[in-house]
Amino acid sequence: MLLHNLKLLPFAETIKISAKDSLNRINPEAKNQLAKIAEAQSRQKKTKPIRLFFNSPKNDENNKMGKFMAAHLEQDLYKVSLSTVISKYIGETEKNLDKVFEAATNSNLILFFDEADALFGKRTTVKDSHDKYANQEVSYFMSLIKQFKGTVFIKCNKSDCIESVMLQTFTKVGG
Repeated sequence: MLLHNLKLLPFAETIKISAKDSLNRINPEAKNQLAKIAEAQSRQKKTKPIRLFFNSPKNDENNKMGKFMAAHLEQDLYKVSLSTVISKYIGETEKNLDKVFEAATNSNLILFFDEADALFGKRTTVKDSHDKYANQEVSYFMSLIKQFKGTVFIKCNKSDCIESVMLQTFTKVGG
């Protein structure tokens, strides 16, 4: 899939990153942590996928951290609003997620999932069929992340949107 075909997905946008996007208005502690991660990745020749969970209370800072990392990794971001990927129709969320991961795989982009609370916030104990499908969507999403060879960033507005078991897949930055 070519880069210009990515615009066909209504719930995602490609953000071109340049060296000047190495932004300075990031929490110094988070910036230092991100720089170490990027440096370690360049030493490993990008063999190990990066999984970051951004949860700064400042929404703008989460976006800046994503751009900062993208600039250091010399890749563009593919920002996906998870709230628009989710469908009320059974199986449609999974199809939308497949499209996103396929597009990112074929274009060597960093996946940046915005508003992850929309998906993770729905995970509950199963009381009815709606809960069952919400939990299946989260499980499917996590399996796609684990299979994906590229870099994934997830941004939540609340620090507790992801269960501790799932958080083990990610390095927590900010907040």
